[in-house]
Amino acid sequence: IMRKVIDILNEKEKEEILELFEKKQAMENLAKVINAETDEQLFQNLKNDYLVLMNEYTAWWSNNSEIKGWEKGNLFIDFSTNEVVMDE
Repeated sequence: IMRKVIDILNEKEKEEILELFEKKQAMENLAKVINAETDEQLFQNLKNDYLVLMNEYTAWWSNNSEIKGWEKGNLFIDFSTNEVVMDE
């Protein structure tokens, strides 16, 4: 797999997506340990919050892709370098 750096985020941009990414990871991990049957209300709350978060996460990617002219593809952020990277 070839990796291509297509942009470098500024600190504000990085912090925006890092916060969304960390929340996404935390909710996905929590979903693995919640019992949907015994903790039905908690699971439903998590599901609802996750849907809202995913809308925000997707909107961040869509908005930045449109504004900055990023190519469509398998994009991710290298948080140690602030690079937007595409797997080719």
